[in-house]
Amino acid sequence: MRDALVAGLSLNIFNKHCDRVKMANIAQLINVLQAVILTEGPKMLRTPTYHVFHMYKYHQDADLVESYIDGVEQIGEDEKFKVPNLQESASVDKDGVVTITLNNLSIDKAEEVEIAFAECNPKY
Repeated sequence: MRDALVAGLSLNIFNKHCDRVKMANIAQLINVLQAVILTEGPKMLRTPTYHVFHMYKYHQDADLVESYIDGVEQIGEDEKFKVPNLQESASVDKDGVVTITLNNLSIDKAEEVEIAFAECNPKY
């Protein structure tokens, strides 16, 4: 679960800072820490990191959409290092399809989310 949370948070950060982050790579893919795939002999396993990367692929070649989450609980042990419990990123592709990715940092508390679009001119 930790690897999936770290992967999702990292990819959201990269997407939200795409004006400065032009390319981000994963150094090693197989049988390492934060691996995308694990193998043992003839067996292969897709990890939680693999599934996060698969879900985030829809941000690729899309444009960042300004987004924010309102009224979210802050978590962390030290007040100066607290972060929002929910993290988000949104983008729109050339066909007008909006992709929204959310990360819930809690491993045991579900969050109800309502999404609202402001000043949106959808393509039909």
